[in-house]
Amino acid sequence: MSSILVYFRVRLSSTSQIGTERLIFHRLPSSSSMEAIQRQELSSDSGRRLEDVSSKTVKEIQDQKSHKETKPVRRKNAVPGPTTSLDLVPELAKFKTTPPSTSSYEKDYRPFMGRACQRCSTHSRELFYHKDIPQKGILNIGIPPRNSLLGRWFPYSHYVYTVPNGCSYPEAKSMISDAVQHKRVQRAIHRSAMNDSDGGKNEESYQRAALKHTKRSIFVIKRMSATILNITLRLTGFLIMRVLSFLVDGIHIHQGQAEMVREAAKRDVPMIFVPLHRSHLDYLLMSLTLFVNQVPCPFIAAGDNLNIPIIGWWFRHLGAFFIKRKLDKEVGKKDLIYRAALHTFMESILQRNQNMEFFIEGGRTRSGKALAPKGGLLSCVIDAYMDGVIADAYIVPASVTYEKIIEGNFVSEQMGLSKKKEGIFSPIKGLWNAFQARYGNIRINYAQPFSLKEYLDSAQTSAPIQTELSMKPRLTKAISDNSLYGTDVVLEDQRQLIRGLGEHIVLDSQAVSSVMSTNLLAFLLLNRFRRGATMKQLQTGFDNLRQEVIARRRDVGFSGAAADVVKHAIEILGPRLVRREERPVDPDVIPSSTLGEKVGQRRSHKELVVPTTSLPDVFELSYYSNGVVSVFAMESVLAIAVSSLVADKLTAASNSRQKPVLVSRTRVVQRAEELCDLLQFEFTFTRPCENLLTMIAEALDSLIANEVMVQPKNTQGTMADAQYAQRIARTSFWEEGEEGDRVNDYHDDVELEVATSPEALDKLSFYQRILGPLVEGYWLSSCNLVRLLDCDMTEAEFSSTTNSYAKERVAKGLSTYTESCAMDTLRNSWKVFAHWKVISYYYTQDKTKSVQLQEGYRTEEQLSSFIDKIETFKL
Repeated sequence: MSSILVYFRVRLSSTSQIGTERLIFHRLPSSSSMEAIQRQELSSDSGRRLEDVSSKTVKEIQDQKSHKETKPVRRKNAVPGPTTSLDLVPELAKFKTTPPSTSSYEKDYRPFMGRACQRCSTHSRELFYHKDIPQKGILNIGIPPRNSLLGRWFPYSHYVYTVPNGCSYPEAKSMISDAVQHKRVQRAIHRSAMNDSDGGKNEESYQRAALKHTKRSIFVIKRMSATILNITLRLTGFLIMRVLSFLVDGIHIHQGQAEMVREAAKRDVPMIFVPLHRSHLDYLLMSLTLFVNQVPCPFIAAGDNLNIPIIGWWFRHLGAFFIKRKLDKEVGKKDLIYRAALHTFMESILQRNQNMEFFIEGGRTRSGKALAPKGGLLSCVIDAYMDGVIADAYIVPASVTYEKIIEGNFVSEQMGLSKKKEGIFSPIKGLWNAFQARYGNIRINYAQPFSLKEYLDSAQTSAPIQTELSMKPRLTKAISDNSLYGTDVVLEDQRQLIRGLGEHIVLDSQAVSSVMSTNLLAFLLLNRFRRGATMKQLQTGFDNLRQEVIARRRDVGFSGAAADVVKHAIEILGPRLVRREERPVDPDVIPSSTLGEKVGQRRSHKELVVPTTSLPDVFELSYYSNGVVSVFAMESVLAIAVSSLVADKLTAASNSRQKPVLVSRTRVVQRAEELCDLLQFEFTFTRPCENLLTMIAEALDSLIANEVMVQPKNTQGTMADAQYAQRIARTSFWEEGEEGDRVNDYHDDVELEVATSPEALDKLSFYQRILGPLVEGYWLSSCNLVRLLDCDMTEAEFSSTTNSYAKERVAKGLSTYTESCAMDTLRNSWKVFAHWKVISYYYTQDKTKSVQLQEGYRTEEQLSSFIDKIETFKL
């Protein structure tokens, strides 16, 4: 039988050929093995494979063997547009030096991210989803289709102009009028006037104050107002696609996720897009992807730092309504007018069934980790539902991930310097600098929309962590100071409900985020090969780590052989963060298989890939590494907990053979819970519908599966861990009960064995290093509390002194991790200390914020005891 021609359109990813395409032909004899097609890679100029031949295509070829006439077979696209790359799926395997062999099914497995919660959104989980959604594949919207003459000549302008968009948006005037007349705003005007006129005792004074606040409410609402123009959307879409075509290799979106959002948009229900915040481009990229998918673009809550000439006007006509970073003008005095105006304006948007977007974290993350949720804007959405303004709303967690952030880094802020204010020339300067580097790919992910009504009906408030570290009982986790709570009366139960929904959204957005190649490489270098590695070591470790990430149901935003992807990631990060250097080695005989060398020739140098671990550049590398930390956070917590209990025994076991190293399961769980308590402002460990002790038990399963711990012979896997978690939950630290009852429940506690083989100890050390910088930073921060024994200090002075001390330790080589002195880490430690009532803040007469030690920590002995407890985690 004659040969079969199979061809694909593949985009070249080289920066010199962005936007171009080529046809690649593969001649496959019909009698040849079809498995060869599946293994073949179509590589771009940069060396990264962009598309594999799918099993579906192979089946099409096999079906044609019976036909006499052979024709080229073109794979059909799920959505009209450019053909795009499908990421490679490596096999699932345990994190070992040499991964075990895997089945063909495991090699083809790819997790579909973003399904709604099974516990909180059972009905929503089945909405907009069908079995073909995961197989829709990835679409690169950065390459417009060239299916017409104009499309070939003017691809970007023609594509943006021809995108169907019949969406209509309300005018700003009508929303302003409704907001000014709303009873909430009128009530705020009355209360403010009463406060200014001594309780309204003087009628004339009250009328003057009421008139002043009425004018101010109109000014605030007008300044806050926004509208969306279709012509602005099209023009912005053209500019974004055209400019980014010179900077990035692609803008990718999963077509299955996009289809779920499109289906949700057909319902007469407003959608609330709640992405994590990484870059100023997040606003524009979210609107671009929704625009090309014919979904009504949302009104966007943006910080007033972007309300600058020209840029502010443009954003305002893209739907951005600007809000202040600090809602209150004076410390301790709520700005009732501004809070009511913002609340009412958001309500008027939802009342018109318009979509809305805001960042649940409040601002951009400086560390690369997801921040704790801010509940203010979310409370407005819940109030609109509770008050009957809207019948329901679809919550859409989302994430935009970058191989490299285009607008720069946050190194100066992590060093303790103040943030630079954006100016009119800042975007121009940033764009000019952007053209000096490569930025790789961008991945935009949407989780499955879920019903707000369904969530609130089934919501559970999460129990707070209570451990010996916190010392004093507390009822709830801290709430953001910048929230809108206080505009109306809010019950404590509603606060907890809002906080729980915020945490759920953060974890959903984090779970749907793709791990980019630069994230994986930075994580590997800082936590496994901190002193450098050969390319072969790096490629093996990279491939194993990729398998481990996918095994934990997290997707990656790249594809291809490890050798090519690693080279690409090194190029994107640049020599400032990752460098190649020659280092001397002990002379060894090069084997005869080595190319370019004579047999028996000795070499004294080898090339290593080395990460930058010096200040301040280590903060930028750590930023990308932190995109993976959440994947292994719980295992790292347990590894540190185990090591803190048996550190001396492990040291002795590594030096000589002795009895097995055993550790109490109960003590491990308690110590892990204490560490979670310490790091509660660094990570959101569980959703409100999940149990922390169950998560710890599952992480313990992972350590056993990775052969770091050895399962006792008298227990059986997950069932034993689940039963143990239930027993511990009955005697959790925040429940009342007699000590004797706890002892009776623990009588059947089992001991785990810590594996002491070199491979197991290496894995344990790897897990420890993941959270090592945070633990060291918290310990450094606690040590500096002794400065408050003599006298109180202003917040600025205490912050500067602690940061200088931490950087001085790094300069002297006393710190294990240079990134431990990051300002973001120190600030979060102070939040925990204040939450535990170790320190407290107050304002002096001149309204200067100061910090002091609380009762119970004002003696050297009391404070030393507290510091020692944190030091137990520092290894």
